[in-house]
Amino acid sequence: MGLLLEAAPRGMVTGIERSRAMLQSVGPRLRAQVHRGALRLAAGSVDALPFRDACFDGACSVNTIYFWESLETGLSELWRVLAPGGRLVLGFGSHVQMARLGLGDRGFTLYSPANVDHALRAAGFTPDGVSSFTVGRNTAFAARAVRESS
Repeated sequence: MGLLLEAAPRGMVTGIERSRAMLQSVGPRLRAQVHRGALRLAAGSVDALPFRDACFDGACSVNTIYFWESLETGLSELWRVLAPGGRLVLGFGSHVQMARLGLGDRGFTLYSPANVDHALRAAGFTPDGVSSFTVGRNTAFAARAVRESS
């Protein structure tokens, strides 16, 4: 979260969390960020984001798409709340490695880079591509996309 707060062009980051218990367990460092107005935390779901249309310059989600009710609905909602020219970055683990660990049987929905690219396009984004990188001994992916200006 610290890197996001430092990189935010307007010095403001908004986070969304489904679990009210997680929202209440915000640590002292993040509480200070909330208090000074740099961080806003909201209860909600990516399936129905509690924000007005075109209100964000960028969005980022890391290791959450596995738990969304629908990848397509979540991406459509992210497209809705991003302003034209807004950028989206999604980080997710290798579907192959996650399947080997049995995570597909434990409530995770696994996506290949091609699945994510297709869903981004279907939601109206223009993908910049999907990059692969290694974290420890595991492969992860970062998908970048933009909501084109109208």
